[in-house]
Amino acid sequence: MNACLINGQALSRIAISDRAIHYGDGLFETIALKYGVMPFWCDHYQRLLLGCERLKFPPLNEALLLQEIDVVKQNQHHAIIKIIITRDASERGYRIPKANTVKRIVQAYSLSEYPEKNYQEGVRVIFCKTPVSENKHLAGIKHINRLDNVLASSEWEDESIAEGLMSNAQQHIIQGTKSNIFCVREGEFYTPDLSSAGILGIMRAQIITWAELHNIKMNIKAITRDDLFAADEIFLCNSIFGIWPVTRLEEHDLPIGNYTQKLLNYFG
Repeated sequence: MNACLINGQALSRIAISDRAIHYGDGLFETIALKYGVMPFWCDHYQRLLLGCERLKFPPLNEALLLQEIDVVKQNQHHAIIKIIITRDASERGYRIPKANTVKRIVQAYSLSEYPEKNYQEGVRVIFCKTPVSENKHLAGIKHINRLDNVLASSEWEDESIAEGLMSNAQQHIIQGTKSNIFCVREGEFYTPDLSSAGILGIMRAQIITWAELHNIKMNIKAITRDDLFAADEIFLCNSIFGIWPVTRLEEHDLPIGNYTQKLLNYFG
């Protein structure tokens, strides 16, 4: 970690009474800084606002957040900015305290370097056993309760596996442990319905918009394992690594298809 501000102060510790520790009462965003700019800042900020509304946090000051980001990035041109918003310290008990104040934690990290072969040759993915928790009120936002993802990510040690796919109780594919998923079949795009679980990814939204602009039919619906095995192309996405073609799903091989290549060229 390069730098950290807590409520604008150069600190790196929070109180043991913070509700983030006791109840996971908070939100976060992980944002790519590339060439000195955050290309999807507006989308990240809007998702933060949605999370604040869902969790009954007071609204955030965008100008203040941007000012603190400018401090922690320390003239870096490439970095990862992480924002954590917690409901601050309170007495014991689940009830939201009357003060309902929030704590802003803004951090900067070195930008992750992923292997170039992930883009050129594609990645291998597997199905995880750990299910995704379903809650319509929490679906879509990046709350800090990520135990599903933590447990699912621990299911493999093979370094040739880049990602694991997580399903709900009905065995519908929802997302990867750190990514959203799309598949292509007969010229149409498919991506999971996230109304009950999963994260509304920033890159996911960009791809949906791209498909609409190119008159490609986008199907947002329940997706099964069989749907993935029948797909012509599969790719993963998030706002940090961009787009990874999937060229091996369990023991099933796939090509890097034309649509995936177009997206790689466009967002690369």
